[in-house]
Amino acid sequence: MADDHPIREACLRPEFADLYPALTPGKWEPATTIGARILMWQLRQPGPVDLGDRLLNSLHFEFRGGVPAGYRRYGVRTRREDHAARSTKEERGSKEQ
Repeated sequence: MADDHPIREACLRPEFADLYPALTPGKWEPATTIGARILMWQLRQPGPVDLGDRLLNSLHFEFRGGVPAGYRRYGVRTRREDHAARSTKEERGSKEQ
């Protein structure tokens, strides 16, 4: 299936359903909707919930759609660690030339 959806979507993998009781595994939804649902669920918990470094862990979720990889999105916020990784790759590329 091609990733030609204009909106980034995510789907919870069934094997991780027990970690996300607020979500329906196998159901594709906008990633922002799933992220908001996870945050609301976490706020209602009596103590901290550790689901990892990212709200939507790529081991727990499948993704499709959105902006193509490598496409520059000016004015859009990105994760700091993604920017650092991209800068390191670009530096290595310029040293090889």
